[in-house]
Amino acid sequence: MLTVDYELLPWLKASLRASSATWKILGNSTPLLRFGLDVSFRPGEPEAGLLWTDSWDGYPVERKELMRFLLDEGIANVVSLSGDRHAHFAGMIFDDYEAEKPRAVIPEFAGASTSAGCRAKVHALEIQHDPELTPLFLSIKKASSGELQMIPTLNAWLLHGGRSAKALHETCNEEAVRKLANPRINPHLHYADTDAYGYLVASFEQDRVAAEFVTIPEPLVDSGANCPKVLRRVRYTVYRWNATDTPHLSKPDVVGEPPLFGIRES
Repeated sequence: MLTVDYELLPWLKASLRASSATWKILGNSTPLLRFGLDVSFRPGEPEAGLLWTDSWDGYPVERKELMRFLLDEGIANVVSLSGDRHAHFAGMIFDDYEAEKPRAVIPEFAGASTSAGCRAKVHALEIQHDPELTPLFLSIKKASSGELQMIPTLNAWLLHGGRSAKALHETCNEEAVRKLANPRINPHLHYADTDAYGYLVASFEQDRVAAEFVTIPEPLVDSGANCPKVLRRVRYTVYRWNATDTPHLSKPDVVGEPPLFGIRES
C-alpha cells in the first residue's frame, strides 16, 4: 500500500532542483503511471475507471504537483523505475491525465516479479464472481490439443479498450481486436505484459537510457543450476532531452515472441 509522506515532496523537490546529475532516477515502490480501465461497454460506466488506487493513481493531486514542478523548474532527464504490479509496463507520465491535451513529462519502466503471481491471473481470481469481467483479465479456453490455453486479455484491455478485450476472448480474431481498438484508452501506455514473470534491467549512458524487460516462464519448478528459459526480451530506449523538449520512447526492440497485444503500435 502506497502512502504519501507530505514531508517527502518538499525534500524530493529540493533534491531534484539541486541535482547536477545528467540523469535523475526516481525509485518508486509503486508506479506513477495511470492505469485506466475501460468498462464503457457497460451502461453508464467510464472509459477510464481506475484499476488500482494503491499506487499513485490513489494520489493524483500529488502526482500532478510533482510533474508540474518538473515542468515549471525546467528539470529534464528524470526517469521513474518501479514495480509492484506483477507485470511489465512502460509508458509516459503526463502532467495531467485529465487535461484535454496532456503533456508527457517523464518516462517510467515498471518491472514484473520473478515468482509472485502474474497480474492477469491474480485479477482473474480476485474477480471471478463477475463472469463478464473475469475473461477480460485472463481468457481460459481449451486448445485443439485438449489442453487449457490461457490468454492474457488484460494486455488488450489496457492498451486497446474493453471491446477489443472482449473480441479477443470471444473470437481470438486479431483483426477484430484491432478494428475495435479505442485510441483514447491509456495513450500514455506503450507496453503491457500482464502474464509476465521476470525482471527489468535499466542501463544509463550519457545520452540515453535503455530499459530491457526480460520475461521467463512461470517458475513452477526449480531450474536448478540452469537459468530459466527466456521467452522474450523487450527493450525501450529514451534519449536525453532538454527542458523545452518532450521525452519519447523509441520503438521497442523485441527478441522472442512479443506479448499478445501488449505493444502499442505507433
